[in-house]
Amino acid sequence: MQTIDVNTHIHVPVERVWELFSDYEGYTRLKGVSKARLLAEGREERNGVGAVREVRALGVTFVEDIVTFDAPHRLEYRVKKSTVPMQHEIGTMDFTTCGDATDVHWVSRFDLNIPLIGPILAPVLCRIFNAAFQDFLNQSKAILEE
Repeated sequence: MQTIDVNTHIHVPVERVWELFSDYEGYTRLKGVSKARLLAEGREERNGVGAVREVRALGVTFVEDIVTFDAPHRLEYRVKKSTVPMQHEIGTMDFTTCGDATDVHWVSRFDLNIPLIGPILAPVLCRIFNAAFQDFLNQSKAILEE
């Protein structure tokens, strides 16, 4: 199993950070994200638990189920379908208040479902995803701190 693990510190209150990251359709503001839309609304909240989102980033399309929506502290998702054959364990975004700022910690665990070469390609893909996730956080930080 491969682990993507990225962090950032954003100098705005947690509620504003949560607002940006829980606005799935707004992800298209970020370089590298060409499509982001809600396929199904959540059971109690539009973008909450039970919501299904589709995100196309770096040429890969992901369909994800929202499994935890604990505003403004934790968002968890699971990739249920992808144009890259993968088994996704969980993606977790934690938002922690630090005075009038917010620490964001994002972890995602996956493996490639490709016989023979999957174990060779998975670490390479993990490095690419790790850099892309960190860039996503850096761009989000720049937007929020404007």
